Amino acid sequence: MMGGYWQSSRRRLSSFMTPSQNKSTTESLALYAETLRGNNASALSIKAYMGDLNQFVAWLQTRRVDWDIPYRIERIDIIGFINKLAAEKKTAVTRRRKLAAIRGFLKFCKDNEIIFGNPADTIGAPIREQKDPVVLLKTEYKALLQVAGQNKRDFAIVMLFLQTGLRVSELVNLRIGDVTSNTLSTICIREAWMIHPYMSWQSNRAASSSRATSSIFGL
Repeated sequence: MMGGYWQSSRRRLSSFMTPSQNKSTTESLALYAETLRGNNASALSIKAYMGDLNQFVAWLQTRRVDWDIPYRIERIDIIGFINKLAAEKKTAVTRRRKLAAIRGFLKFCKDNEIIFGNPADTIGAPIREQKDPVVLLKTEYKALLQVAGQNKRDFAIVMLFLQTGLRVSELVNLRIGDVTSNTLSTICIREAWMIHPYMSWQSNRAASSSRATSSIFGL
């Protein structure tokens, strides 16, 4: 009699521990793709999402025999996949995108009672790498000026870029009236996205800037 009681209890516990929707990981992925199409996601977005998810599942198959049971996917599996990408020198942007795809898929599974909870919810996104600014070597700097020096206009443009850090859009919008100093050391720069129509740049090298500004404005 006690044996029957324990068997009954185990059946009740098993039903409690198993989600109401009996879907495999493969079936859930197919259903997720159909849902994305039904929500009018773009073909490129769907391709990117499913590509990232298929890559995760392919890696998962090498890690666990129960990979096709979605509620068996654990937080440590996702972390292991992200760490594997890091070991392959994938950028943080790439790892963040793949984590977002996994999180979105598991959220879909949770919302549809395929799994109980989303193990990706508490996984932080990788921090983006801080890249060092690209700067010209002295030899490159001199070579650029040497080539540009064959044309006064080109030389003036290159000097303004090098001395002021202007954007291309800012430089092409410069006018003679933007030079607001007799020494040609102050230039008003138009910034369309700013509230104020002008901002001033004060040269730290007035002589070099004056020569460049004189050439570009024909002064």
